[in-house]
Amino acid sequence: MITAYYRFESLSQTVRNAYKINSPSRIDCVAVWNPKGYSGLNVYRSPKGMLFFYFVESRDLVKTGDLRRASYALSNGKQNLTSLYFDRSGSKQYRYGFPNGKLVLYDGSPNPALPYRHDAYLFICDWKRQVIELLVIQDGKPFIDSLYHDLVNGKYEKQLRRIRMDAGPYFLYNSL
Repeated sequence: MITAYYRFESLSQTVRNAYKINSPSRIDCVAVWNPKGYSGLNVYRSPKGMLFFYFVESRDLVKTGDLRRASYALSNGKQNLTSLYFDRSGSKQYRYGFPNGKLVLYDGSPNPALPYRHDAYLFICDWKRQVIELLVIQDGKPFIDSLYHDLVNGKYEKQLRRIRMDAGPYFLYNSL
């Protein structure tokens, strides 16, 4: 069911200093599990090969109904990966989202994430440790509500334990 897994963390101050990372809202991909070669996040990769996002407040609170809300987004500074939605009935630890499905971005340029617009993103957030785990479900957007509730209800726990053990580094950070 899970197509790919990405683990994002706030890096240690030593590593942040070595790579001249100044933003406290930046989280970097430190681990990945991607046996099927999912390429939907490749459009966000930096020229150095890093994958990172800024955890930022949404420009405007995204309201899509009484139960579904998003006040935060993951952005690479040029475009958003997704807003982080949550259902009030769910745990604050869990969020969901999906790629931008518009043909063009805000600046009028073509949307490089358009081919992935039908994918679903599920997030497990450890707010205290500044860790966000992203589970990608390819072509799962039509089923996002069900997938989210399955996550909240623990349906993926067994698979996640195995994935976390099998995940490897995305980029080899060192303190130079």
